Amino acid sequence: MEKKFETGDLWLSAFLMTCGLSPALLTRSGRVLFSFPASPDLDTLLVNFQNNCNVRVLDFAEAAKTLRGQMLDLKHNGQAGGRHG
Repeated sequence: MEKKFETGDLWLSAFLMTCGLSPALLTRSGRVLFSFPASPDLDTLLVNFQNNCNVRVLDFAEAAKTLRGQMLDLKHNGQAGGRHG
């Protein structure tokens, strides 16, 4: 079974998405979680996030909007998809 990193943190997930990782969205106890495959690259990115590394702001904002839209779709329709912005 592949190890996963799961978080409910939209901003962290948007950062990871900006860095090229794509999460799977799932619900647990009524909360939407972002699930990423665990890897050494992910570990490095988590440290970078905690160290407040520089990001391309527009790319980050677009990733956050996309993930938020997917969260809303999953909560309201039971499926992630669509685009809100």
